[in-house]
Amino acid sequence: MEAESIRTVERSYRKFKESCEALEIPLPRNKKIGNEAPIRALDCAVINYVHLVREAEGETAFDTVRAAFIEGSPLYEKAGFHKQTHIQICVRRPEQIIGYFRPIGIGRD
Repeated sequence: MEAESIRTVERSYRKFKESCEALEIPLPRNKKIGNEAPIRALDCAVINYVHLVREAEGETAFDTVRAAFIEGSPLYEKAGFHKQTHIQICVRRPEQIIGYFRPIGIGRD
């Protein structure tokens, strides 16, 4: 979500796309199936590519990645807020998780 991170992902996407084209491999696609949560195959592949490149260049891979996803219909006319906007966090190294909690009343029947 930081400017430099956005540029990193953008550059990695371009390189990943070029690699897929050179190898004649179809680029993964993000898909939405009915009302289910989207399957973000392309986004996942690009983030994994970011880390592959970082490691190949001798840089440290990130332990976690977070991103905002703007989804759903606008809350009101010309709104920048949407009903299903959310932030996702990907922990790439599970040993970094020391605990978690479930907010009261969320995710329970």
